[in-house]
Amino acid sequence: MITKAKIDEVFSSKETLGKIRKGLAKYLWLQSAFAEKGCRGTDFQRKYKGFYRVRRGSDWCGAYFSLMELARRDKLDFEAVLCRMAMQLGRIEASFASKLVATIDPRKPVIDRFVLESFGLQLPRYNSAHRKEEIVSIYKQLGKEYKRLKLGVYIRKRFDEIFPLSGIKALKKIDLVLWQIRPDKASLR
Repeated sequence: MITKAKIDEVFSSKETLGKIRKGLAKYLWLQSAFAEKGCRGTDFQRKYKGFYRVRRGSDWCGAYFSLMELARRDKLDFEAVLCRMAMQLGRIEASFASKLVATIDPRKPVIDRFVLESFGLQLPRYNSAHRKEEIVSIYKQLGKEYKRLKLGVYIRKRFDEIFPLSGIKALKKIDLVLWQIRPDKASLR
């Protein structure tokens, strides 16, 4: 659950602010490089895989970055990207589909288990008969949750006090903070 106390804890910790600062610098580099050249360069792909913790083989990555270029050119939405990924890569990859879409349009949310948990949401089970449709519904719900987050204005205000020239979208400011508000690894077992 997102509370003002947890948000204040994030902004009062030098260590956590250092993590946000590093993440912000990487994110800004990725967005700038993508705007300039797309995702074709090996530098972009290497840094993207590091930032988003992509641990897949070269065939998967090649197909993924080709899809990113296609999605950019054809302005594909989340549902279209999710379906194409399932067809091309053989798996429904909600998180990676959302990261691809958010790279193209920074106003879109990224599906991440910690962020979902912050909003009381979770992805459907892998064996769900209508998993793809349920994921699309969760994605839409996540976008709505960001917009109606009561503490969203407070998070953005605090973020802008510390990183006044970041130039990033409001949703990404919230996202970078929410990523820091997560359970300890020990509590995930």
